[in-house]
Amino acid sequence: YLPLLLAIPALRNLVEYQGELLYARERVVTRAVLLAGLAIVKLSLMALLLTTAPDFMHWALPLTAVFAMVYLISATVTYRALARPVT
Repeated sequence: YLPLLLAIPALRNLVEYQGELLYARERVVTRAVLLAGLAIVKLSLMALLLTTAPDFMHWALPLTAVFAMVYLISATVTYRALARPVT
């Protein structure tokens, strides 16, 4: 389970990096909307995890899946936004 749990900080750092990419490319509004949306997604998925799997001994895989989903959403939005020209 340790490699799964070690992936969580790495995924969090990648999401933060993608937010910084948007900031550096002057996509501040996109970054704000993305981070707010990711917070809602993460909150919803964590609430679902807490209510469906109350035994914390079995959280390694679902918790990693939560952060992987947040990362995939962030990557999709970030790189699509960066592909569009600045207007």
